[in-house]
Amino acid sequence: MKFKVLVIIAILLVLAGLLLAARRLKVEKIVCRSQFGPCSETLLQSLAKFRGVPAFEVIGSAKKTLSLDRKVSKFRVRYLFPETLAIDVVERKAEVALGKQGFDGYVLVDKDGYVLAVEKNTSLPIINVMDNQNINFLPGTKISDNLFFAEKLMKYIFTLYSVKLAVYYGDRVEAKLNSGQKVIFPISGDVEVLIGSLNLILSRGEIRMGEIDLRYKNPVIR
Repeated sequence: MKFKVLVIIAILLVLAGLLLAARRLKVEKIVCRSQFGPCSETLLQSLAKFRGVPAFEVIGSAKKTLSLDRKVSKFRVRYLFPETLAIDVVERKAEVALGKQGFDGYVLVDKDGYVLAVEKNTSLPIINVMDNQNINFLPGTKISDNLFFAEKLMKYIFTLYSVKLAVYYGDRVEAKLNSGQKVIFPISGDVEVLIGSLNLILSRGEIRMGEIDLRYKNPVIR
């Protein structure tokens, strides 16, 4: 009986020692990778606060931070003994920037129309919003259906024609091609059909300057 008691005490002492040792272990190194390679600088900055955090509490804290980050769609967090926090994430990627008169910066939007961030400068294709409607700047919110349609148009004309600027007027989207023509798009419909119609008109060489209005069933060329 005494032997069993001594064994139990010994086990409890070992467990207590392990718990005490675990509490003393702290994260000294953070390794974060995304589908693009190393995590973005913004994400790395938000994770830097976990250096020096005790190992036994770092997993829960890191998961909470990542779950609140709108730029992160999926993540996995691991603690690697003795001092490394390893994080794998799937980051949302901004594809278009929205600008607005009187607003100092750009709203970065991903392929699904969700706002990721607001930044001072951008190298992304830009849609200037001119209809005085409110753009929701809150990360994680989705832009309006009409603006989302304009975003899809913008991605096509940027990819096909290297156009980096379009203007959204609420009832239409306008863009000027590098070859000189102004193109007017509707704010709803089938994006691929509209782009196909534009390609067909341009391939015929029917217009070298002037205006192509695609808001009608039969495009208007001026």
